[in-house]
Amino acid sequence: MLSIISIFDFYSKKTMMKKMNPKVFIATPHADRKNYCLEQYFEVINTLSYKNKVVLVADNSDSNKNTQLLNKMGIKAIHVKPKKKSNFQYICESHNALRSAFLRSNADIFFHLESDIKPPVDIIERLLSTRKRVVGAPYFIGSGSESYLVSQDIEKFGVEMKLTKRMDDGTDFMFIDGKLKKVHTIGLGCIMIDKRTLKKVPFRWEKGINAHPDSFFAHDLHMLGIPIWCDTSIIPEHNNNEWTNFKINQ
Repeated sequence: MLSIISIFDFYSKKTMMKKMNPKVFIATPHADRKNYCLEQYFEVINTLSYKNKVVLVADNSDSNKNTQLLNKMGIKAIHVKPKKKSNFQYICESHNALRSAFLRSNADIFFHLESDIKPPVDIIERLLSTRKRVVGAPYFIGSGSESYLVSQDIEKFGVEMKLTKRMDDGTDFMFIDGKLKKVHTIGLGCIMIDKRTLKKVPFRWEKGINAHPDSFFAHDLHMLGIPIWCDTSIIPEHNNNEWTNFKINQ
């Protein structure tokens, strides 16, 4: 029979191992209009060096045919119906479908990774090493002179909700100095969130407001006093050229 001390020691070791090697839930919204980057995404998730992970895609294509394609490729996917919904609504529903699946799972960390983002193979280890509740890597959106960093500096913009402002005039390039920084938001493209945080904060949108769930999520975190951290030593590639041409309907 195990003594009370040995039982305590067993669970202490189990807890310690879990902290050292948490299970990571890779969550990705996707749709057939982004299949131009599907091969890249398949390569990304299969070459990530972190082993204790699971992957789930929430596909919001018009039909479930693309969901079936993903499953045939070995990528576990669920379908979120977009019909008769605004883009903001079904995108948010995709986020929340992934969030619900994560909260039901035995995973510890939610890693929200857009399918058009190509991070380094050790992205999970590097973000985990920061030991922050919410931390991600910054990335650029757009191309050429229209390119800008998906990040907002908290010192510049404060904690109130900002829907359209961003760093510009070259300040985004000066922001990238390899350090870990507290920010207003870095978007949901490549962000890691621990379970206790995501239990408190669902993703949301509001009718009539031209804002993605990223903005609401950042606002809600700040209202709870939960900081968002940005690791500027990591800048993933963002293959978003075709996605930027997608018209937003409210």
